[in-house]
Amino acid sequence: MRVVMPPVRNASTALALVVFVTSIVAWVLKDIGVSLYLQPAGVIAGEQLWQPLTWIPTDYGTGVLWTMLIVWMTGGSLESLWGRWRFVRFVVGVVFLTGLALLPIALVMPRAAGGIHMGGSLLATCCWVGYGCAIWNRTTNVWGFEVTGRTMAMFGVLLTTLTAFFSSPFAVVAQAIALAFTFAYARFGWPSHLFTAFGSWRLRRELDRRSKHLKVISGDEPQGPRGSDKYLH
Repeated sequence: MRVVMPPVRNASTALALVVFVTSIVAWVLKDIGVSLYLQPAGVIAGEQLWQPLTWIPTDYGTGVLWTMLIVWMTGGSLESLWGRWRFVRFVVGVVFLTGLALLPIALVMPRAAGGIHMGGSLLATCCWVGYGCAIWNRTTNVWGFEVTGRTMAMFGVLLTTLTAFFSSPFAVVAQAIALAFTFAYARFGWPSHLFTAFGSWRLRRELDRRSKHLKVISGDEPQGPRGSDKYLH
């Protein structure tokens, strides 16, 4: 399996374009555009409740191009593997939930609460690490090297962690939360899937327990008056 150029008409391409347009608009409009970024203090105060959603496709500087490239290529491969709506639900849901999870954390980090934060790098993290977790033991071609999905995911974790480390402690927390959500979904699915898997596991255990009490009767044994009942044991 290898990362291939995705078709133009797919969700990953549209999402990459949204990242470009949103980031440019936020940069050009300055004071108005900054309201698209996540500002925990404003959200907590109830004044900018839209920001956990609008911060998702925002980035700044050369990070815009990097995010677009990862979302388009790696995200396109993940979309071809999972399907359009599952892919969109995954990347948007992870960054949105990360934004919500950061709000109470910002209360104990005053400098972070008053700052502005962008979700573009988290989108790239979701696509890269999510694709690695999705294929896991299978191999893919990354920049000419054949690596397993597990190795690809671990490389993504290392790269994003180092980048966040040299940015701010709040960025490290944001990446850690996004990585936790990404791994949980890519490996185990939504909570409903976990409940389904748990139910299947319980059913399998119950069937195994009951099978220990079954008695196997050979066809060579003599049949009594109710010989046909031997198969009912």
